[in-house]
Amino acid sequence: MLWSGLNKLLYATYFQGEFFASMVHKDPRFAKFFTWIVPAAELQQIVDAENGPHRFRSLLPILGANVVYLSEIVAGLLLLFRRTALAGVLLTFAILVGIEVAAVELVFGGLMVNLLLIYFPRWYVHRGYWLSVAINGLLLGYLQGRLFDLLPDLGIH
Repeated sequence: MLWSGLNKLLYATYFQGEFFASMVHKDPRFAKFFTWIVPAAELQQIVDAENGPHRFRSLLPILGANVVYLSEIVAGLLLLFRRTALAGVLLTFAILVGIEVAAVELVFGGLMVNLLLIYFPRWYVHRGYWLSVAINGLLLGYLQGRLFDLLPDLGIH
């Protein structure tokens, strides 16, 4: 989380929401997600724009974009220390929920939940193992379905 947040900060594509605006331009899922915080005219302008730079003008999506890297940095720092690890896990989980709602990146979310389980070794040994098996089974099913969807595009019959 810390590394991800620092990279977002260093690449500076979140300050004016450039990364999310470019994703809105490319991916209808992002455009659909942002309909509730971006005025319709601004959203349509970003979707229709041929070339970038793609940026938000409205305050709410710009604030949201900046919260992303800041929360990842804070979560990463919290995860480093035993006294604050639980707060880091909860913040990371909240970030993952946001990512899943906006981007539906099930593989990333599943892997991160598995990584968060290591913060609870006693609980994991007794109960978390089966949760991890279930998450990995769902991810495997998702990936298998995606692979079969991609076969026609790859020319494999």
